[in-house]
Amino acid sequence: MEGQAISIHAIIIMTSTVIGAFFLFRYLMRRKREDRLNERMDQIEKDGVEFMAVEVGVGFDPKMVRKDGRMPCCLTTDWTNPETGETHKLKSQWFWHDPRSEDNKVEFKDIKGKVIASDPTLCSMDISAYNLTPFLH
Repeated sequence: MEGQAISIHAIIIMTSTVIGAFFLFRYLMRRKREDRLNERMDQIEKDGVEFMAVEVGVGFDPKMVRKDGRMPCCLTTDWTNPETGETHKLKSQWFWHDPRSEDNKVEFKDIKGKVIASDPTLCSMDISAYNLTPFLH
């Protein structure tokens, strides 16, 4: 039994189908991530307890990608649950920042935010006043 040669048209169709499926999958996964993030932000906005972060630190993740000397970082602070007295570490959303730049030095203080007391991993901090580029669009 002899094998038939695959035509160039069949190869082009198969290749374009695989490439199209890849881009469709990537689009759907990005859309799913954005929907999850929007649901999370809606839940925080609806059920969150407001807090004021007076002492704020900047957290970096050295494993993350660097871009033009900038690296993704986030704000970190401690929050004490008024009901239980437990202290939790909170992180803001990630944003691009160049920590070595002297002329672009940012001093973060008195950051407003919201946290869900039953699940402190669900929190948001308002950093819109600092005009920082978000890490994820």
